[in-house]
Amino acid sequence: MEVVRWAAAVHDVGRLTDGRDAGHGSRSAEWVEANGTVLEPGLTLPQQEQLAYICRWHVPDDISAPEMTAELACLKDADGLDRVRIWDLDPRRLRSAAARDLAKAAKQLFSESQRMHGDPWEAARTCAQAMGLWR
Repeated sequence: MEVVRWAAAVHDVGRLTDGRDAGHGSRSAEWVEANGTVLEPGLTLPQQEQLAYICRWHVPDDISAPEMTAELACLKDADGLDRVRIWDLDPRRLRSAAARDLAKAAKQLFSESQRMHGDPWEAARTCAQAMGLWR
């Protein structure tokens, strides 16, 4: 779980733009490789390597990844749910039933948080709490 949490936090650190950026996964993995020891003192070297792997392979098609680990599938699905922001969320492309079940909630969360004024992250957190998605 710790690797998945860190992957959620750093998988896009290599992004140069919020648009198409096919190389950002590799750049994010390189960043993890260079900075893994400062991320979390409790992450072991194998966990840091797994984190870099997840970052590297979250962008290419599933078939391109040497191995579709549960952690990689989880991040790819979470990243897929985030596509709601760019009006490109297709639940059929999600890998797990759990992620597909969250597609409607992702759309609702995005829609409701967009209606709120102020800090967008605070709006998303407030809406997620109201929907029971955040404790």
